[in-house]
Amino acid sequence: RMLFLLISVTSSSIIIGTSAFKVDTPRPIRHGVSLHQSSSCQEILDVPVNRVKIGGLRFALGLQLVGMRDDGLWRPNETSSSQLDVFFKDGSAMFSIKLTDDAIRIEREGTPSLAYLLQESLILHKVLDELNTLATDGEIEQQNRLLELASESAIDDAREKLPARQE
Repeated sequence: RMLFLLISVTSSSIIIGTSAFKVDTPRPIRHGVSLHQSSSCQEILDVPVNRVKIGGLRFALGLQLVGMRDDGLWRPNETSSSQLDVFFKDGSAMFSIKLTDDAIRIEREGTPSLAYLLQESLILHKVLDELNTLATDGEIEQQNRLLELASESAIDDAREKLPARQE
């Protein structure tokens, strides 16, 4: 708590008083993203898969995300052997791509700004495009692909959850 001295001056009086305000504890910073104590992960997308080569897929998505750094909006970071964190330039929020044996999950953490929300949707459409290409590329034999989607509509179903539509 902090104690403030309040002084109110009008044409006919001066009022002096005190007021106590609770001061929020500093928010923790994770790779430049300011996160509220109460903020939790919010699932954005879930793409069910039958099969996934986690290491290869993490590497491929990491390369794609690093290639998109040119605009300076996003900063990808490999968190573990099965997760990529992607941080937005304003530090308001981030999203994580979590690779498991049965799904690719994308979760948001932080308190996103409006700019973040608009840009997040655009970059996630590109991630879904890449996942679709990796899952359906006719030049690669089925058993050699990095992932096999649980259904043909898995990418389209995930895409419908995004607010901005792909161009």
